[in-house]
Amino acid sequence: MKIPIACLGHDAQRAVEIAAIAAAEVRGNGEAKICDRAATGSMRGRMSKMLMRGIVLNTEGELDGCDQNSMLVMDEKIGLGWNPEYNSLDLAEVDVAADSLEGTELCASNAPNAICTLALSERGGILRAPENYMFKIAVGSNSKGRIDPEAPIEDILRQIASANNRDVDELNIMVLKRPRHARLIARIRAQGAEVTEIPHGDLTGNLLCAIAGTGVHGAIGIGGGPEAFLGAAANQILEGETYARFVSREELEDPDDRGVIPDDLAGRLRDAGFTNLGKFMVSDEMVPGKDIVFAFAAVTNSELLRGVRKFKHGGRRVNSCLMIKQGNERIVRWCDVTETTNPDHVFSRDRD
Repeated sequence: MKIPIACLGHDAQRAVEIAAIAAAEVRGNGEAKICDRAATGSMRGRMSKMLMRGIVLNTEGELDGCDQNSMLVMDEKIGLGWNPEYNSLDLAEVDVAADSLEGTELCASNAPNAICTLALSERGGILRAPENYMFKIAVGSNSKGRIDPEAPIEDILRQIASANNRDVDELNIMVLKRPRHARLIARIRAQGAEVTEIPHGDLTGNLLCAIAGTGVHGAIGIGGGPEAFLGAAANQILEGETYARFVSREELEDPDDRGVIPDDLAGRLRDAGFTNLGKFMVSDEMVPGKDIVFAFAAVTNSELLRGVRKFKHGGRRVNSCLMIKQGNERIVRWCDVTETTNPDHVFSRDRD
């Protein structure tokens, strides 16, 4: 009998916690690639010990300025199941989506919302997609199924407002602060809605939409594709919704944005099975798995979790969240973990 995906939840949570602690050791150093290398190396090391035959199908890379010499790569095999010594064990075949450090620049400047994230599902449970920009709309459970992503932004705002029993001027929409979003932001503000501009980390916006009580009602705009799939995994558990479609070079005006779109994008997407490149996908199309694990841990302070705290003599305290969908059952577990070899750190009330 194969190990259920849900039983890998603890290891997934430990992987993001260890990655967050490693990134925190170098946060604020001004070097995004060093931060990314620390997080990725630690996450890869932990995942390599997991009882699974994992294949990485979605991961952040060049779009996020990752260190190409150390980053997780598409189709990378990971987990003990690939070790011949474990052939006798009936280990789970697992699809993996990961962003070992979402917000490398945030970590480098010790700014809010740098997180480490990981999603797992059974084989075929996460679509394999080439890294590319995607236009994304993330909403909470109230708005699920009530949004037409093809509609003008003005109509989308009205749909979100109606789903949440609010007026449009009572909405808070999160958007990445980028030149490509200048007109989008202007149109949202023209309708009276609040816009929260964030410098990096639109996956955090997705999570804030899906978790009640955060005061964020939508996250809209163009960003990295891997975050769309990670957000879809979280929304499959939290019952929010992610709408996403691939973006062509012709849709982008900024030369820097256009420069990261590969010349053979259409061919890559067709080879991966995406035939209608302009079609919006929803969460259960991007992550159709029946069993899903999603975990994230905070490197720096965020609206959801407190960042890693460092004690004298090596103690570290990390906040994380583990989400599990197993059939119709859903579990969300928030954790606050202290790691230390000094017992004074565990029992002292003065932990900061």
